[in-house]
Order: sequence, then structure tokens, then C-alpha cells
Amino acid sequence: MTDMIAVEIEDLNIRMEGRNLLSELSLKAACGVVIAILGPNGAGKSTLLKAISGDLSHQHYPVTLFGQPRQNWNRMELACLVGVLPQQTAVLFPFRAREIVMLGRIPHRCSSEENELEVELAMRKLDVWHLRDRLFPQLSGGEKQRVHFARVLAQLGEGNAERLLLLDEPTSALDLGHQHQVLALSRKLAHESGYAVILVLHDLNLAARYADRILLLQEGRLIANGPPGSVLKVDSIRALYHYEARRLNIADLSHPVII
Repeated sequence: MTDMIAVEIEDLNIRMEGRNLLSELSLKAACGVVIAILGPNGAGKSTLLKAISGDLSHQHYPVTLFGQPRQNWNRMELACLVGVLPQQTAVLFPFRAREIVMLGRIPHRCSSEENELEVELAMRKLDVWHLRDRLFPQLSGGEKQRVHFARVLAQLGEGNAERLLLLDEPTSALDLGHQHQVLALSRKLAHESGYAVILVLHDLNLAARYADRILLLQEGRLIANGPPGSVLKVDSIRALYHYEARRLNIADLSHPVII
């Protein structure tokens, strides 16, 4: 874990089409930490990720990345530091899976051999190397999601470095095994390679297991920010989701289980 602050936001307000999407939101995300954003549909989770990544670039928001205001960064330099996996990425052309992942290498000025190595390493991490010559449109939804994740990892490159990884529902199309594989990899990238990882999830138990901190959003406002054990309380879950949950604290687990 490092002392570098990857993301700092001060009093973020986003209003579109007469609706407040985010209100008075402030947060810091340090390298070496996994942050999960939870909340019901329409709470502002994806909007927050888009504000950080710059997908809402028609306006300048109070977002600082690695010590500099986001708008001051050169785009190609920032692309080597920040990787984004959105909910959906449409690819209609018959590219092969390897070619999709190679797109992540565009910001880098490297030899073909180095680019090929980075692509292979990323695809192996996401268990899609065996799909490298398959046409992307013919892959299943889960396979496509993992190929796109490999593209993002190839973009950030191999090795220990301070990076920012933004993941919007990265497990939505994955089977049980690959859900845990992807989140375990994200946690490893944070704890061993110094990445700051911010991800949007709907599964409270996955968030509890893999996140170091959890943010709860409700109607665009940050209502809780802390370790899973202190944030995932029955009353908070009831207020957010209108669901009467039970919380179990199991002796050999370091995180709560919600049922």
C-alpha cells in the first residue's frame, strides 16, 4: 500500500436535465486500496465513475488524478495511468479477441514484441488466452467482458506501478468462478502492484469479501464510507434497498455475510 492519492474529489455536484445526479460528494482513493461503490439503481454509481474517468468531459469537475486536475493531463499520458472498464462496450466489426486486447496498447510507444507480450500476459490473467484467435462478436457475454478487461490491463501494462482501475459492474456477465477470479485479480493488483481500484457492484457479499472500503450512494449523495464491517449494516441495507436483510458474522471470515 502506498501513500499516493490516485483520486481526490471535493464537493462534486452534477446536474443534468433538471435532475441532481450527484450532490456535494467528496472522496479520496489511495493507491493500494479497493473501493466498492454500492447503491440502488439510479443512485449515481456509474455517473461517479464517468466523472472520474472523464466520460462527462463536456464540463470540468473538481476531480484530481495523481495530484493534478483531470483536465490538465495529456490524454495519452493519462491513458497509461487510468484504465476504464464500462458496463458495455459495443464491437460490431469481426476483430479477433487478440486484436481487441491489442487496442489497449495504443497509448504506448513500444516494440511489437513488447506489445505482444503485454497482450498475452493480460489475456492469461483473465483466462481468455485460449480465445485469442476467436472472432469477438461470436464470444459469449462473459467471454467478451473478460476480453475487454484484458484490454484494460494491457493498456495499463505489467509490473508494479501506481495506476487507477475503474470497473463498472465487472462481474455482471460472469459465472460464479470468473466473478471471484476477476475480483481476486483486482484485489491483487491493488495490494501487490499498487493500483487504486474503484468498482461498482450490486452484490453486497462480493463487495464485502473483496473491497477494503465501501461507499454507499443514495440519490446521488454519499451516505457511508468505510470498511465493509462498519458500512454493511442491516439498517443501512433496509434504507437503501427496502429489503430486510440479515447479517451473519462467521468466525473464520474477516467480512460480514448478508442474506
